[in-house]
Amino acid sequence: AYHIGTGQRLIFVHPGHGGSASNLSVKQFATLIERLNAHRPDLHFIVTAGPKEINTAQAVVDELSGNKVTLFESEGGLVNFAKRIAFADCFISGSTGPLHIAGVLNRKTAAFYPRRRSANLIRWQTPNQDGYRVAFSPPDNAEETDLSTIDMKFAAQEISRRLLSRR
Repeated sequence: AYHIGTGQRLIFVHPGHGGSASNLSVKQFATLIERLNAHRPDLHFIVTAGPKEINTAQAVVDELSGNKVTLFESEGGLVNFAKRIAFADCFISGSTGPLHIAGVLNRKTAAFYPRRRSANLIRWQTPNQDGYRVAFSPPDNAEETDLSTIDMKFAAQEISRRLLSRR
């Protein structure tokens, strides 16, 4: 029983990662969810976790209050997880395998990338259609891998404006 209201849009947030690229902190993911939720009563957040990522996902959920957040641990393998991702109205994460699955499924994606050449958005952009993706990286005056310098208020505004303003 996930208690998801009819008419609510499903926003998947995947805070885990395989460690190959920098990622947002638990607090940044929670702040982003809070900011998106503050002005959009039609959203329900699914915080997802793959193998060995449940502690990070649970920590994000623990930072939040309210009942519009569901924790989902994918235990049935990648194909099963991909079937769940196909229901996402928007998928938010760092540069991860599940993000790219969401892109292949042409789901709307919001991604957070380091500015480093080997891990940046130009190289790892999701393959979904134009207008279905937005990406964020550290500002030019910050360390290229320091995702803590990304402004979550701005990110939430851009995600809302560019990906959630229309169905």
